Amino acid sequence: MASGSLPRSSVTAYATGADMVASRDYRQIADLLTEPSTRTAQASPPSTAAEVETYFTTSNATGYRALRWASGQIEAAVTIGGRYLPEDLQELSEAQVIPTPQGGDGSTTAYMVGRDLLVGLTCDLAFWWLCKRRKPGIKAEDVAGASEALDMLDMMRRGDRIFPIQETQEAALPEVVTTIDGVLIEDSAEPVSLRADRFFGLR
Repeated sequence: MASGSLPRSSVTAYATGADMVASRDYRQIADLLTEPSTRTAQASPPSTAAEVETYFTTSNATGYRALRWASGQIEAAVTIGGRYLPEDLQELSEAQVIPTPQGGDGSTTAYMVGRDLLVGLTCDLAFWWLCKRRKPGIKAEDVAGASEALDMLDMMRRGDRIFPIQETQEAALPEVVTTIDGVLIEDSAEPVSLRADRFFGLR
């Protein structure tokens, strides 16, 4: 790696085992996480949602890797052209102080709804990874949620959809001005890509 060129990526996944369990029937996940060769009376698949959650910690390489792979796929798609940085996604995944206009008191925190989109994409892609591990070659369209997740990432790559991060939202909106005749038009004097080149990259 070139001197001074450091990886810019999150060290943690954008979803947890609890998120995975909430995203679909935990029994489907349990079946994918259990090795066929160890399915005996003494080593059966986890039987509760709480047990399944533990399969997505650092102590279980399979589930942990699935979440991290999925998170890497999201970063690879949405950081193109600097539209987002991993720090943006990390912040979105964390609890935020509730804004005063939304009833916040300046200290109470909550997860914003944008986090649910990020978590959902991560879980859908992680589930696909687990399916591919058990059934090599299985296509995204054959796994519930996977194809939709890839479509969403493609739209985000193009800018047709965005995560609700203020700078990105503002960069994506054209400026509106009033002409001398009172007709509203888009201001094309300075392209959006010049006003916010971080989000669009070089053309």
